[in-house]
Amino acid sequence: MPGYYIERVWDGEARRSKNDLYRIQPGAFVQFILKLEATMSGRGQEVYRDSGRLNRLNLSDIPYDGSQTVSMISNQIPGGSRRSAAVVLASILHGGSAHAVKHINASLGKMGLSNTTLRNVRGLDDIDQFTCLRDIVRYFAFQLKNGSQETQDCVRSMLCEDLNLGGSHRVWLALKGQGRHESLVAHYGFEKEKHKEVFARVRSGQTSGLVDVNLLDMQGFISSSGGNLIGFATGSDFGGVTYHPDRLRRNSVAVIAEGVGYGVDRSQRLEFQRSASLTIGIGSDPVSPAIPHLQVKNVTQTLRRVARVARDRFSGKVFCVTGSAGKSTTSSLIAKVLEGVPDAGRTHMTFNNGNLLLGTLETMMTVPADAKNIVAEIAAGRVKECSEICRPDVAVVTNVSNAHRKAYKSLEDIAREKAGVFSGLKTGGAAVICRDSDCYELFHDEARKFTSKIISYGTHQDSDWRMLHYDSHNGALRISAAGAEIDINFPAVGEHIAVNAVGAMAAASHLYQDWKLAISGLAGWSLLDGRGRAHDITLSDKRTIRIIDESFNAAPGAVIAVLKTLNERPAVGRRIVVLGDMLELGDASTDCHMEVLSFLNGSNIDMAYFVGDEYRKALQLQGLEKPHICHEAANGVLSDLLAYVRQGDEVTVKGAHATEVHSIVREIRNLSVPNIHLGS
Repeated sequence: MPGYYIERVWDGEARRSKNDLYRIQPGAFVQFILKLEATMSGRGQEVYRDSGRLNRLNLSDIPYDGSQTVSMISNQIPGGSRRSAAVVLASILHGGSAHAVKHINASLGKMGLSNTTLRNVRGLDDIDQFTCLRDIVRYFAFQLKNGSQETQDCVRSMLCEDLNLGGSHRVWLALKGQGRHESLVAHYGFEKEKHKEVFARVRSGQTSGLVDVNLLDMQGFISSSGGNLIGFATGSDFGGVTYHPDRLRRNSVAVIAEGVGYGVDRSQRLEFQRSASLTIGIGSDPVSPAIPHLQVKNVTQTLRRVARVARDRFSGKVFCVTGSAGKSTTSSLIAKVLEGVPDAGRTHMTFNNGNLLLGTLETMMTVPADAKNIVAEIAAGRVKECSEICRPDVAVVTNVSNAHRKAYKSLEDIAREKAGVFSGLKTGGAAVICRDSDCYELFHDEARKFTSKIISYGTHQDSDWRMLHYDSHNGALRISAAGAEIDINFPAVGEHIAVNAVGAMAAASHLYQDWKLAISGLAGWSLLDGRGRAHDITLSDKRTIRIIDESFNAAPGAVIAVLKTLNERPAVGRRIVVLGDMLELGDASTDCHMEVLSFLNGSNIDMAYFVGDEYRKALQLQGLEKPHICHEAANGVLSDLLAYVRQGDEVTVKGAHATEVHSIVREIRNLSVPNIHLGS
């Protein structure tokens, strides 16, 4: 769940449905919210006793003027839940009149609570608190549109200034617009100052970028799916598709794993109730009566259909990036270039490393309504299909190496798979290809089948966009493009990344003539977590070391490039590497690992830690002159490493994700005390 976001709570007229939670009477809502509190309190059999007591509650006994509302409600659920913000707000809205609010405020005062700063949301975890606040917000929104005039006046009086609700989780509410265009804006988060900043913008009408609305809303998702909806979908905003219980999020469509092969098990029913707005699956039975269910014949086919609809609605520019290594970095650099181009607008990118088919579908389905560009990262597997769904204006291939060799017979076969990115190019689109690649001619020939516009980049002398010089000490970058030489101030991060930056500029130049105006902004670009970001760590005994986090993955070419950068860059202390096995290399695995060992033998690197069997096999065939230690698993490295490092040492961590060397980075960072910067 994000720390902050703005939610558009209401959009358009209400849909009429007897099962819609927000159509029922205020008193019934009080009963519902108490049931919700009881269910989420996790008190086992006691929940059923509480629910039974609630079912016997005679709502007609609750006075309209609110004089006894708080005490009568509190008596139904003992303990901390009676002081929930959800209970209190439902009670406030029960009467809707100023007289009722006066009585309720008096009752709250006796309980030590205030109707503008409600605390003591006890016995609830983060998602529970957030869900309570979200339901309150949506109930406010319903009353603004459908309540009696007296109720609407009451709600508006409460919202005439920002309304601040919640405990450790908070929500600030504000009204936006008037008449038919009136809506409620809710900002969820934790820090008071952030709320003030956001609502200063809301009040001044500067809401661009605050209300994140996707091109595809929930009704659009449902209608595009062609499925059979069981129940009623009340929300308007669509927050994407969720396949894992840890990633259930607001307004999401959760895939039920039953019969699908991926998704969330229906036993996670409580998690669904807290977060998902809709479930989708092959099974006909909803997970919960409270959550609408979309029944389809094939989930993946349905998501393909929805993604294509979303792409049809998008009128901006699309970049697709593939390659054996450097995909995420190049995608990030394209976005950075576009950020500095006048009128280029907002860029939507692949998130959560979703570069396979399902991730590509997710990228397309969740395009924000105000986005002008999409940068989609595509990994090997179904590159051609993903490209044809994205229909890019620019298709970029960074390089090709023996990554994923296990699934392909040769390097050329891997290159043909990557070249599938050209198949979806729109008319007039461009293929942008790294000229340094061993398979450049193959890529060039494949691209020719789909476009006449081919742009090459790299260090090769025949590159259209050529990197003439790069100083990894100070970041000075010189390129040759369009008949001119250009000097650029780029971070000192390594030659292979500087080449990626040249490719990003080449890609942007095809669609935006003002790309040169973005050059100065490249100096402010920073490496991504797991892909080269540096962390200065001060340990408890005051030793300060630098961790270079390259732990997301490891293709053979990328490992050599990282080691080359480490070897050339000045270091305060010793150079240390932690290398996890490179996986999915098939018959080429031993040769690829021996190539890394050969480089290490001729390098300035002082110490190496290896994780996994593949490096162990290579070491048996080819010795390593450098000091080194082999470990079967990542969890055995940390104690050895901490005993070895000394002040000023630099530790680079890189390996296939499955080797879990990323856990070493995480654990070392968790040991950090307020740190000291080691310099560039």
